[in-house]
Amino acid sequence: MRYRIVQPWGPDKSRQSTVVTERETIAAAFAEIDRIAAQMVSTGSPSDAIELIVIDESGGIVRRPYAS
Repeated sequence: MRYRIVQPWGPDKSRQSTVVTERETIAAAFAEIDRIAAQMVSTGSPSDAIELIVIDESGGIVRRPYAS
């Protein structure tokens, strides 16, 4: 299964979104989001300036493992 990192632009976040990249595992997808956030901070942007979410192949939103 592949996991897509997307930037939502509409109310249906998984369908109304732009694909940023794909990863093989959930852990790799969230690691990429963390890398992007760290890069944004290092260039002076707030880490939450853009919304990025992970979706699975069926379009379901994937929550970060161990997040409450």
